[in-house]
Amino acid sequence: WAESWYRDVATQTSRFALAHRLRPTLKPRKHFINTPREVYGRPVQCRTGHGFIGEYYVSFVPTEPSSCLCRENHVKRENTLCECPLFTHQRTHLRDVSRNIILNEILLTEKGIEALAKFIQESDVFKKVAILEQNGDFEGRVERREEQERVEEEADR
Repeated sequence: WAESWYRDVATQTSRFALAHRLRPTLKPRKHFINTPREVYGRPVQCRTGHGFIGEYYVSFVPTEPSSCLCRENHVKRENTLCECPLFTHQRTHLRDVSRNIILNEILLTEKGIEALAKFIQESDVFKKVAILEQNGDFEGRVERREEQERVEEEADR
């Protein structure tokens, strides 16, 4: 069955295909057991490409906003994980596993998925933007980022 699994996975090309690279097991993986329930669903959504991610909204729910929390244009998971300035500090978890944040290393390995869960837990990403706006978190993130940048600039002087 293992050969069949890898052969079938190798031919997949969708956003969802990355989630299939780890062979199924009979026991839950470490990252499943050690990740809080509220956080666990978001790494799964990130890995599968089906969740509160701009590229998903553009394809399946075009009436929903698809821009990044930093107010940039349409967001892909790559932007959130690798580039968005709101999450520079939290990105250290990802860099501990993959210095250049290569998606295959983050989304396809157990250590990468554990780092992804930590990144998501600290940054609170991949949540519905409307919920963040309702809770007042949307604007607060921008203010916290600006404050963090000021502190870092002062430390560099």
